Amino acid sequence: RKMALRAAFALVLVHQARAFYAGPAVTPTSSGLAKRSVIPMANKKYEEEAEANREAARERRLARVSSKDEKRRMLIGANQEMLKKSRQEEKTRMRGDRAVPKLEKVPELELDNLEVGTWMTGRVRRLVGYGAWVDVGSDVDGFLHVNAIKDGFVHHPADELTPGQSIEVCVKNVDLDEMKLGLSCLGAPVKPHYWAHGAWADFGEDGRDLDEFEDDEMVWGVVARVTHFGAFVDVGCECKAFLHASDVPARQLGQWAPDLFTRGQRVRAYVKEVDLNLGRLKITGFRPKSLPKVPF
Repeated sequence: RKMALRAAFALVLVHQARAFYAGPAVTPTSSGLAKRSVIPMANKKYEEEAEANREAARERRLARVSSKDEKRRMLIGANQEMLKKSRQEEKTRMRGDRAVPKLEKVPELELDNLEVGTWMTGRVRRLVGYGAWVDVGSDVDGFLHVNAIKDGFVHHPADELTPGQSIEVCVKNVDLDEMKLGLSCLGAPVKPHYWAHGAWADFGEDGRDLDEFEDDEMVWGVVARVTHFGAFVDVGCECKAFLHASDVPARQLGQWAPDLFTRGQRVRAYVKEVDLNLGRLKITGFRPKSLPKVPF
């Protein structure tokens, strides 16, 4: 009997030990799987602290970026304000006085009676980025292009002209169909010449085509227009030849094209490059090495 009681007591202890080490109770699901019904409270607390730390770090990072952006926005705003003010001043300077009176209309200066090359006195009415409108007493205002204000490079018409200023201009072209009048402060276009048969001749039907010019050929011409970095020369061709300031032998350091050329000046040069595709002719003042040396 004692043996039976001991065996029963041992069996009870075994069942209690198994129940103790089996873990928390589980509940079956509809899918036949079992899952734990309780999430440890320690894990929840850890996740909440981690999320709070991440949120604080995000706020600190945004605060640093916001301060830099604020400084950048202030600098950009100040720069834009300065640009806006300078543009407004430039616009006011170009517009000038709107109350500038127009000149009286002169019947002799009507568009039908004007001829190319006629000089007259005009008054600058308005400036634009590429030229100026000039009142010459005609039925329409003439346009003075920025390239026709003076020899050399002109960055902006406002650098040379002001609204209301009186200037001497020459009729450059007249278009009766579109009622347009072109003006120039440089005078009428230079009549092109070219050197042929030992004498100067006018460019006309006997002018040479571009493909007739050869490299290192000596040419004579007349300066038709001067830019800041070179001159366009009429050499009796269908297009004007370009002579760069650096291709002038007598050029000194610091001299530009307006210091070397004048309109109507005759020059001797040599063909440097002929571009038939673009229709361009470049010349130089240096004597090519392929030509024989001059004895003097």
